[in-house]
Amino acid sequence: MVLSKQITVIQIVAHFTHSISLFKLLKNFLKNHNMLDHRLIQDKPTRWNSTYLMLEHLIEQRHAITWLTPEKASTLS
Repeated sequence: MVLSKQITVIQIVAHFTHSISLFKLLKNFLKNHNMLDHRLIQDKPTRWNSTYLMLEHLIEQRHAITWLTPEKASTLS
């Protein structure tokens, strides 16, 4: 159960870090709403705290990421 949720989180973070247009939309949303502009971090097996940082930044930015659903992002870009 935990592993499947972790894979989903990894996929969300990868999607936002690999898509330039979504990355820009996320940055603009965070800036316009005076939210912390921490970059989403991908999980790396060789970095002992990368999973923690990935989850921490994702939780910080959950409202922006939820707002940027695929349907909404496609109409904005």
